Amino acid sequence: MIDTLARIKRPNAERGYEDETQAMSEFKELFAAHDLSCVVVHHTRKSSMYDNAEEPFERILGSTALSAVPDNIMVLLQENNQTVLHTKGRLISSNVKRFRFHNHVFELDETAGADLRGTANRQADILDALAKGATNQKELSNETGIDPGNLSRMCRNLEIANKIRREKSGAPWRLVADELF
Repeated sequence: MIDTLARIKRPNAERGYEDETQAMSEFKELFAAHDLSCVVVHHTRKSSMYDNAEEPFERILGSTALSAVPDNIMVLLQENNQTVLHTKGRLISSNVKRFRFHNHVFELDETAGADLRGTANRQADILDALAKGATNQKELSNETGIDPGNLSRMCRNLEIANKIRREKSGAPWRLVADELF
């Protein structure tokens, strides 16, 4: 593990990006020759209002070799009171994992509403309730404590987002991932 990249960068390199790419390539070859992996830690640039929240990899400095050489890239961010790990690369699939800090330990949040937690908590509650099984609107209102009028609007929004579905009006809601019809 190299913490942080700045500690191994070549000082006063004349060719900037090219020299950094060469240095990263040499490290990659060294570790590959010994069948080892290496994690290099580096800070992303500060966020700005122009950032695309859907593309956290844009916060990796483009003027460096940070994303030109590695096989895999991981970005760890704090988002809406969650710790979120974004991954992509040649050897790993693109993925997002959300963690919650509970009892002094980070736990993987695998609940149905994990991706909405922190931004749309009530909708996350609906998804978590539906993860237990298909439920009609009245039962869902009772379980979540959400007013029926608000629940109806939230369920429509979740349906538009292709997270939940029901066969017809009055039928039980179910998660799209659990859909059997």
